[in-house]
Amino acid sequence: KASSSCSADARTAEQLLEAFASRLGLALTADETARYVAHLDSALEHGVEVSSPLADVPAEEFERRARGLLFVLSQHPDYALR
Repeated sequence: KASSSCSADARTAEQLLEAFASRLGLALTADETARYVAHLDSALEHGVEVSSPLADVPAEEFERRARGLLFVLSQHPDYALR
């Protein structure tokens, strides 16, 4: 379970992104959504990007990715204009 209350029920990349974007009041485009989901569902292994679905990672990795997403979304231009 992720430490953020809005991500407590989210297990997939799509669910986590939707929860965070909603909480931050962001209306993401389809392209942005696809890029964020692809990033959440991948990992680097020996410098090579590989598929690593968020729903299948251990809790510690889930939290690391959730925190990274929250940081990236907090840099979104629509959020920064608030």
